[in-house]
Amino acid sequence: MVWWKTSTPCPCRARLAKQLLHLVRSYGIASLSDASEVRIGLQLAQEELAQLLGASRQRVNQELKAMERENAIRIEPGGLVVRNRAILMRISEAETDK
Repeated sequence: MVWWKTSTPCPCRARLAKQLLHLVRSYGIASLSDASEVRIGLQLAQEELAQLLGASRQRVNQELKAMERENAIRIEPGGLVVRNRAILMRISEAETDK
């Protein structure tokens, strides 16, 4: 069976969530308009983020879009804004414990 056709989530998703949480801790800039949002102050291209994770840029793009639909992050032209750290924590913990 091929990994994308199984019900087991891709570990790339959990690694990406962990990486985003790390970037928030290291480079996070609190939003002035919404205290729960944190902008990642380090600008990384999706290709660079993919290299950090050992994944393809396409896969990272898919996972970022999924996280945006879940309201965990917001993708902006200048970078990423983490909207809900609790969702990212759940993704990173739930999918690595399996």
